Amino acid sequence: MNLGEKLKLLRTLERYLRGLGRPLTKADVARLLTTELGVSLSQAYLSQIESGKRRHLTAETRTLLATFFKVHPG
Repeated sequence: MNLGEKLKLLRTLERYLRGLGRPLTKADVARLLTTELGVSLSQAYLSQIESGKRRHLTAETRTLLATFFKVHPG
């Protein structure tokens, strides 16, 4: 499983944790990152990760997404 597939899976699983009737969209994640963690990550950047155009993340971005999804950054 590559990084993009993991991010898609986490967005889908997060729907259950938040009690939503649908998976979180990339726009939802971008908005919630700002609201909940006070940091911004664009929808376009998330799309690049999921499409495979960005194969590597900075340590800061990896930690940020891991914190948001409550998973280990590895």
